[in-house]
Amino acid sequence: MNAFQVIDALRQQVPEIEGLFSEHIKDNDELLPHVFMADVTRFVEETQARAEHGSSSAENVLQRLLGCLERASAIGDESAKELIVASFIQNLDRENPHFDRLTRKLGRSLMGILERQRSIFLDDLQS
Repeated sequence: MNAFQVIDALRQQVPEIEGLFSEHIKDNDELLPHVFMADVTRFVEETQARAEHGSSSAENVLQRLLGCLERASAIGDESAKELIVASFIQNLDRENPHFDRLTRKLGRSLMGILERQRSIFLDDLQS
């Protein structure tokens, strides 16, 4: 699975992002996977906020979307993994009040990536 296939899988499993995708294509005239994944990250953060306010449909969307990214991070090629690391995990807003509750929903592979990114960040701060 490559980066473009990750986006295809997300669109198939999470039709709620189709509006984002259409807007992205309209704005860019083509799919730019990293730019689109940044949009998906913001969508995830907004959806987490709705889930915390009791929306069961938002919770379902998060389950499907994070599950898709979990699978892609585990079996994807380097382009898929780079897409997830650089344009999803690194774009999560650590200052967002929903960040901790969102990260508790990450699967083993995504959580491992997040922990490695935290470690790199802390190493950079100490150097």
